[in-house]
Amino acid sequence: MWDGAMPEWFANLLAFGPLFAAMVALVAASAFFSSSETALFSLSPEELDHLRRGGGQGRLATRLLETPDRLLTAILFWNLVVNLSYFAVSVVICRGLITAGLPLLAGMVGAGSVGGIIVFGEVLPKGLAVGFRVPFARAVAFPLSAAVNVLTPILPALNALSRALQRAFWPNLKVEPEFELVDLERAIDELRERREVAEHERDLLQAVLDLAEVRAEELMWPRGHFRMATIAELANRWDEVVLQGRYVVLRDPASAADEAWRYLSLADWSLGARRDIADAVLRLSRPMRFVPWCAPLSDVWQEMAAHRDHVVGVVSEYGDTVGVITVEDLQDFLLDPEAGRARRLVRAEPVREVAPGVWEVDGVVSLRLLARRLGIPAGSIPRDVVTAAGLVQDLLDEIPRPGETANWQGWTIEVVDVQPRNRVRLRWRRQQA
Repeated sequence: MWDGAMPEWFANLLAFGPLFAAMVALVAASAFFSSSETALFSLSPEELDHLRRGGGQGRLATRLLETPDRLLTAILFWNLVVNLSYFAVSVVICRGLITAGLPLLAGMVGAGSVGGIIVFGEVLPKGLAVGFRVPFARAVAFPLSAAVNVLTPILPALNALSRALQRAFWPNLKVEPEFELVDLERAIDELRERREVAEHERDLLQAVLDLAEVRAEELMWPRGHFRMATIAELANRWDEVVLQGRYVVLRDPASAADEAWRYLSLADWSLGARRDIADAVLRLSRPMRFVPWCAPLSDVWQEMAAHRDHVVGVVSEYGDTVGVITVEDLQDFLLDPEAGRARRLVRAEPVREVAPGVWEVDGVVSLRLLARRLGIPAGSIPRDVVTAAGLVQDLLDEIPRPGETANWQGWTIEVVDVQPRNRVRLRWRRQQA
């Protein structure tokens, strides 16, 4: 019969009550940092955009993700401090129980502490954070921002220590990609030989791979093929400056040069807004971001997707705006790569077979795509030549004139006509064997 006396083992556990309370608090802190990492780094671009427009907590969460290395370093640092503190407290409790002659109970507490931190400090909070990442991101934004700011003064020292350790122990460490583009191209060739995919599917896969090789200058609308206007000019020149029927490119009013500044999507526009055109344009237009002329289209796509842009400007090596690329241009490149920008610029079929072995080609056609269509090896294309007209100019070593001819890779290229804006029409004739 129980006499009301407290068991010795239970009395010893109660003696460590404050330490157990500290362990519970540390588990909660570990759960906070674990769930914060999972919630923030699993947000999609659409969810980030929603948070950015959803109030102070959402905007703060997106600002934290603008420096992901800094954020991740802070989360991992504080999580490490919390976990080390948790196990230090656990060791103190276990040692006290062993000293009190309760080794079995000490072992049970040790095993329970490990299981507790795994389940309640990692697995459970991460699982909840994945399922409710947007509410979690809002909830953790303020306390996590404070934790990052506290650590900011020593972050440079931590980064320097990390780099020093890497140089000392892994000086030649390189992150290897999971696969190279050549591996994907080889896989597509295999699928072509086995005929396991339809031709249009293979063409789409090839176009995706070409994004990494084709440069921005090959897809852009050149300066001579679109117009820019100031806000004041829009009312009088509206129909003249609309690009692709979708966008208006605005000229920088503060620059003496004719430089792009912002762009306006007509999808965001309404006829009623023209009553106060200046205010409406500034409110609805977006700042123009720029990419270098030599950037691969994969980088251009990534830049536009990251900022949800519809138009980007293309700048030369001197910093001048030489063209623009729209998101529709990139979509057309993937879905109809053979036409490229040439069909959009000339508003007609740019490559036409007029007789067996004879093709009429517009000079703005991409030389890479033309060579693929005519069966010319891609390795024979000069690296610094982009268009068919550029090839002829390179072969003739002068500006092409009507009637001139050049030979290249088993083809005779004749200059048929040179129109305004140096638009060149060519006739490609296959040479007899």
